[in-house]
Amino acid sequence: MKLMTLAATNCQIAAALRFIRVPVWQRVAGDSVQIADLRYGGLDGGGFADLTVPVQPERCPRFIPDWEPPRRDVLDGMAGDRRARGAPPTGFSHASGELP
Repeated sequence: MKLMTLAATNCQIAAALRFIRVPVWQRVAGDSVQIADLRYGGLDGGGFADLTVPVQPERCPRFIPDWEPPRRDVLDGMAGDRRARGAPPTGFSHASGELP
């Protein structure tokens, strides 16, 4: 399963991605996904940034802070530069592969 799909369909994953900057994930026992931040040891990070959530959660987290992609000013400028060179624009995306 792609991370972009998880983020769009799973409110718990979407909330975690507000804080996780280098996401890694894997399907685990049952119908759950483990997600972590590679900066803190990835999926073996000792629990600091590791979360295990159901693929289809029953409840969403409350009190999620407002958030915008980091350095949007830089990212938006880069998209304009890419278009000027004839390259397709890139947006902020969590898509980075599929679960095994």
